[in-house]
Amino acid sequence: MKTRTGYVYRDKQTGNWYARIGYTKNNGKRSSIKRRVTSKSHGKQVLKELITIFESGGRKAVAAEKLTFIDLCVYYSEHYLVAAQYASGRKVAGLRSLSTVKGYVKVFREYFGNQALKGITYDDLRTFRATRLRTDTHQSKHRSLTTVNREMAYLRRMLNIAERNGWITRNPFKLGDALIHAADEPRRERVLTLSECQRLIDVCENARAHLRPIVIAGLDTG
Repeated sequence: MKTRTGYVYRDKQTGNWYARIGYTKNNGKRSSIKRRVTSKSHGKQVLKELITIFESGGRKAVAAEKLTFIDLCVYYSEHYLVAAQYASGRKVAGLRSLSTVKGYVKVFREYFGNQALKGITYDDLRTFRATRLRTDTHQSKHRSLTTVNREMAYLRRMLNIAERNGWITRNPFKLGDALIHAADEPRRERVLTLSECQRLIDVCENARAHLRPIVIAGLDTG
């Protein structure tokens, strides 16, 4: 197999330096990838990087090098931020809490912005989590661990999508200790309404009739 070399050149009209590699597409036609560089020496360095990336994953891998977190947000919004769809009373696609997740994505986008997707590290995620825990809500209330855990869960999902598409080598969430601590969340306590209590009692019939006195005793004693 012929070794891919590429070349560095200076555009005669603009005076700008470029690193360029050529390749053959699946349809047999020739194409190329080029990057603007600051100098001839810089071009040689970039050329080596382009060749290494291309040989490992083709044009898709080279394109992934330029992706930013905003690009991921746009992709996620177009393909996953859709209202819940139901079939026979069961959710089969989309999100029930669509507006809430849109709010999460907005936060991610504002925080990470144009940071290179492949450049996001585990420490960046840990710092983001700490920042969110210190940031009050719009109502000037302390942001709960539960809320931050939900944000981190959706951020992890987005980065899983990036990993699955080959845009990052590995989700940075996997490169350190767990950043989502559901066990530390305060337990939610809620008293059943009268109608909920009655519905619970009503289903205690036939094969479940023996549970009726137990359920009633439990409801009465808390």
